[in-house]
Amino acid sequence: MAYVALTRSKEACFIGSMEVGKSANKSHGAVSDVHLSGVGALISEGEPLEAGDLYPSIERLCERYQNGQMGLLELPEEPPRLPRFKMDQAQLTEPHARAFTGRVERDWWVGSYSSLVVEDKEQHDESVPGLDETTRLLDPLAEDVDVKDSQEAPEQNRFTFPKGAKPGTFLHDTLEGKALHDVSSNPSFNDLLKTSHHKLMADFYERQGFDEWQDVLSEWLPDIVNTELMAGMSLGSLSPSACRKEMEFFIPVTGMNALQLDRISREHDEVSRVAPMIQDRPLKGMLKGFIDLLFEYQGRYYVLDYKSNYLGDDFADYEPERIGSCHCRAQIRFAISALYLGVASLVKAAFATLRLRKTRGWRGVFVSPRYAA
Repeated sequence: MAYVALTRSKEACFIGSMEVGKSANKSHGAVSDVHLSGVGALISEGEPLEAGDLYPSIERLCERYQNGQMGLLELPEEPPRLPRFKMDQAQLTEPHARAFTGRVERDWWVGSYSSLVVEDKEQHDESVPGLDETTRLLDPLAEDVDVKDSQEAPEQNRFTFPKGAKPGTFLHDTLEGKALHDVSSNPSFNDLLKTSHHKLMADFYERQGFDEWQDVLSEWLPDIVNTELMAGMSLGSLSPSACRKEMEFFIPVTGMNALQLDRISREHDEVSRVAPMIQDRPLKGMLKGFIDLLFEYQGRYYVLDYKSNYLGDDFADYEPERIGSCHCRAQIRFAISALYLGVASLVKAAFATLRLRKTRGWRGVFVSPRYAA
């Protein structure tokens, strides 16, 4: 504090100083400890002072400087008497809080796709990175799937992999490369398959509670990474610089009702007619979401959305024809539209003159046994 006072003061700096130490006794004389303080060390130049030498030392210090730069003032013998403080107002008035006359916009909100869907009250909007929102909704195909005897332990394979929000989020996190974030901030999809990273992947499976599925995942992950999404292109062929994983977006919305948007979609899109119902609420605020993967390939931009919906126990259940006719495609159609708007707003902000119609390309991708696009 002494350093700050001496070096930061602008108009004036007043420093109090006094003799400190030990008084004399029968065995030794008085001892001064002034030099042990910061200011005392400056006054004494770091050397011990004899008792009573503080005042002469300060005088010698002041004499080194021109008149007015440094001076020595003695405190008066009697402290000055200050008048007692008196309130200007004799009576205290009762305080009153001012009344708020402004307007609070209670219809402005930040929502996501899942917050627009009519579902059970227990379902909450959890728009967070890596969450497969559609796994939180009732799967219309669930009644069509044969349920095996619960007493019979099913064979562990990609078809019997656990279902629901937590396993879906785990698959998202795996493809995002979270297992390798300690060694790489932006791992490629091929990095997930490297032998040198096998231990890191196994540790990640164990931390997430899926260690018993390690053999299944070790066989499944190469299929996901190496399956062609387009001719000559797979996730494994993408460089880290061409990818943006779990990119967050906010779309400003106003003057639109979610139910109106749902009606328009159902009127002009056959697939959307079997989609989950949308809530009758105004859209005013921001529509929030996360893009699982945005990547560039041969000059075009693609939005890739991971889906872990269960469609059956056979590879044929995950062929494009089956995916195209299933109810869950309606969920994908609506979500992809929101993702496209998110990308469009981001690209517009970055490239005002870019024509999106020349760079638009989409792929809705399932995390399926064949990982078919």
